[in-house]
Amino acid sequence: MPGPDLCGVPSTPPWGMEKAALTTKRKTRWKKTPSDSRIKRAEGGDQDALAQVRQPIAEQLAVAASACDLARLVELSWVKVIAGESPLVRAVVESTLNRIKASLTGTNPLPLERLLVDRIVVCWLQVQYADSTYATSVGKVSLGSGEYFQRRQDRAHRRYLSAVRTLANVRRLLLPPLQINVAENQVVANSSAQSPQSLASQDPDSQGGRWGSFAAHMTRKL
Repeated sequence: MPGPDLCGVPSTPPWGMEKAALTTKRKTRWKKTPSDSRIKRAEGGDQDALAQVRQPIAEQLAVAASACDLARLVELSWVKVIAGESPLVRAVVESTLNRIKASLTGTNPLPLERLLVDRIVVCWLQVQYADSTYATSVGKVSLGSGEYFQRRQDRAHRRYLSAVRTLANVRRLLLPPLQINVAENQVVANSSAQSPQSLASQDPDSQGGRWGSFAAHMTRKL
């Protein structure tokens, strides 16, 4: 047995006490839960059990996706950079972002439109920050530093305009095709609209038909 320490107390308990502690120590046993039986039945092909197992997994994935939304995290990072430690400025900036998103997304946006709107919002924050930092640096920094701030403004502005232009192009491509009949003052918007040339060949009273009749009449006179 090891000797006592400096205070006269043995460094390890006596053998009898150590043996009693080992014998009275309980072993932890795995207890089956209802989820274990559902998983086993799901693996066996039970559709009801499979649906019960999928539901909590889907809910947990939804919670994780909302907590790990990268676009939202980037947006919050820029809000923190701009607002600093001021809760009032943070609330005002977030309220402005919500209004911008609501005005750009509309009532029933497509997933691609949502991605582009998120990008526009982040680029808008970058533009505001670049403008703010340059405004506060005027007259306080060297000429080289001032040019650096201006170049950062230009790059942020170009990214912002590129995101806005991309959203406008996507929405223009989503519009239904338009067919304009100038002679009849008609505008037809549908996906099965025929070309003006085909309509002119089918309708003798259309603009193309009248020009064709006029050309044939002039040819006969010549």
